Amino acid sequence: MSVLIVDDEKSSLDRMTNLISRRATQVYSASHAKEATKLFRKHQPDIVISDIFMPDMDGLDMLKSFKKENDSFKSIVISAYTETGFFLKAIDNGVDLFLVKPVDKNKILTAFNKVV
Repeated sequence: MSVLIVDDEKSSLDRMTNLISRRATQVYSASHAKEATKLFRKHQPDIVISDIFMPDMDGLDMLKSFKKENDSFKSIVISAYTETGFFLKAIDNGVDLFLVKPVDKNKILTAFNKVV
């Protein structure tokens, strides 16, 4: 099981990477969409966990572009924003789960187990 985690907030990225590393065979982490795109193309992960707001590209748009290349992965989106528009865009982009920040260890693991 391989996982790509994308978050521009270093503390969140490190925390999720450490947590998921205990459950997945391979974990790749990126702090922005451009780096994540390179990792996605190279490793074709089974699961992508991403923040929505990042400096170089919206996480939902990034996931949509990944789906055009390979739609076999599962996705989890994490965001502090709860407006209906984000949920609808996530559904339209084929996101499997949407978590609202702040997320604790149990919520992340529950979401991970659901998509596995």
